[in-house]
Amino acid sequence: MRITKSFALSNFVSLQKQNPKLFNRLISEFKNMSNGGTGAPYRLEYTWTTVRDQYYAEWSDSDFASVLSDFEKRKK
Repeated sequence: MRITKSFALSNFVSLQKQNPKLFNRLISEFKNMSNGGTGAPYRLEYTWTTVRDQYYAEWSDSDFASVLSDFEKRKK
């Protein structure tokens, strides 16, 4: 599944009110990945991978930073 920046941004907006705990985790993962991190461990059936490898393999660090920046602008 290819996640687009616009989908990620709309997901932030909806999760912020609907599920604050998941929203905070996602923001934390995006901040981590914008600095070259892997987001977090992710279990895929019987094996472990990372959030970045599973959902955002084609994204660059700047893609994550861009979504975070767009979200901050939207809040103002």
